[in-house]
Amino acid sequence: MKNSTENLIESVYLIIKKSRDGRVTTKQLEKEIGDKTKVRYALKYLLKEHKVKKVRGLGIDRIDYFYEIMNITAHQNKMERQR
Repeated sequence: MKNSTENLIESVYLIIKKSRDGRVTTKQLEKEIGDKTKVRYALKYLLKEHKVKKVRGLGIDRIDYFYEIMNITAHQNKMERQR
């Protein structure tokens, strides 16, 4: 069970990382993975671990939320400033 969860999280991370413009919507992830619940679980974990960030942006006909890989050094600098 644990191994399959780790594989799921890693595959979601790699899909985001290898995307053409570095941004992926939940809908795109669901299309590739297939299960909405598993995608949401993996995104929740990756957001909590500060590996990806959720960004609001313009979609085709509305405002969409995108997920992109988080810059680790930028996150560390932000956390240091908050102290």
